[in-house]
This record gives sequence, structure tokens and C-alpha cells, in this order.
Amino acid sequence: MPSPGYAEYLPPPELRELVACGWTLSCEDPLPDHRVLPDGCIDIVLGGTGELVVAGPSTTAFDSPLEAGSFAAGIRFLPGAAPSVLGVAADELRDRTVPLGEIWSSARCREADDAAAALALLHGELLARLPAARMPDRGVLAAAAILAADPAATVGSIAATIGLGERQLRRRFLDHVGYGPKRLARVLRLQRLLGGPAEPWAQRAITAGYADQAHMTRECVALTGRSPTQLAAAPA
Repeated sequence: MPSPGYAEYLPPPELRELVACGWTLSCEDPLPDHRVLPDGCIDIVLGGTGELVVAGPSTTAFDSPLEAGSFAAGIRFLPGAAPSVLGVAADELRDRTVPLGEIWSSARCREADDAAAALALLHGELLARLPAARMPDRGVLAAAAILAADPAATVGSIAATIGLGERQLRRRFLDHVGYGPKRLARVLRLQRLLGGPAEPWAQRAITAGYADQAHMTRECVALTGRSPTQLAAAPA
């Protein structure tokens, strides 16, 4: 869950076809129960130690305790966009965090004084890589955007819209997103639920795209290990 010191920023115009946002995290007090939820994205992260890592697409939530005074910054790619820049298939990064130097041999630790400076370093690193980047898979980007925008979208309808068979769509999702479109749909539905207005849970479930409140609760527990009310009550 985002901490009180978490903020998101629009990326530079040159990166907006690939990047969902830049983000910073500054932690004045320790957050031992900080939990990171799946969002279907791949991030490049620079922590206060200067270590550059790639956080792959997660299938479930995981705990990431934060120490007092720590900070970090990241660039969050749009679902399906990261492999065109990183040069590695997304499913090789699924549920993993790896040093960026293992992917970009020239990437080195970059020290920063605070989260804002760390984000500026990340933007510079990525902008320098753009000329060598491959074109992203436009079909996958379009399919992921449909899944994010339309709670009623199905894999079959999306495949037909972009002119692919369901099996081919799934293969391309594994390469570019890290898992299939059905799992991404589940993850994005969770994000809609948590980012939606503070309505009664039964209404939130329908708005997010769940069949009912019981379905919402089962999915939330499966993906995060917590019920919706537990997530809402968590301090971070």
C-alpha cells in the first residue's frame, strides 16, 4: 500500500508512450507492515543506497518494510512496455527483483541525496536508453489499456478487437506483461477497487467489475492476503 510519503508524477513527454508514472517515496517513521500490491507493471527503482533494481510484475502482494529516514524513487512502465526498453522478456522478471546491472551491463549504482534527485537520475538513465529501444508491442499495449478501462472486457472480445487469437494474445502477454491477460484483468480490477471512491463495499465491488461482494473479497484475499476492509484500515 502507498505510504504517507508516496507521490506520483507525470513522466517527461518523451517517455509517456512507455511510462505510466514516476514515483517517489520518503519515509520519516518506520513502516514495518508496508505491503506492495500487484499492479501489472514493471518498475526501475533507485533506493537510498544507490542500488538500481528492476522490480518485475508481481502476481501477489509482498511485504517491503521501510526504515525511518529511507527514500526511493521509481519509474513505472505501462503494462506491456518495459521489455522494449529493458530487452528482456517480462515473464523472466515475474515475481522477481533483480539488479539493473544484470540487464543493462553499463548501469551502475547512482547515489542521490533525496527521492526527487533519485527520480531525476532515473529519468536521465531511461532517456539515454530510448534511442536503442525496440518498438513496443502495440497490440499488447492496446489490450492492456482496454482491460484497465473497461471492467466488462473479456479476453475473447479484446483479442477480436485487436485482431489476434486468444492463444496468440496470451503468448504475447507473457513476453511483454509477464503473465496472461486473465491475471492482468484480475490485478487491474483490484487496482480499480482500491482506487475507487469511498462507497459501500457492495457498490465498490460492482463498479470495479466483480460479480458481487463475495467475489471481491475472495479475489482481494487471493491477491493480497488481506480482505478489502483490512487493506482499507492499513496505515500504509
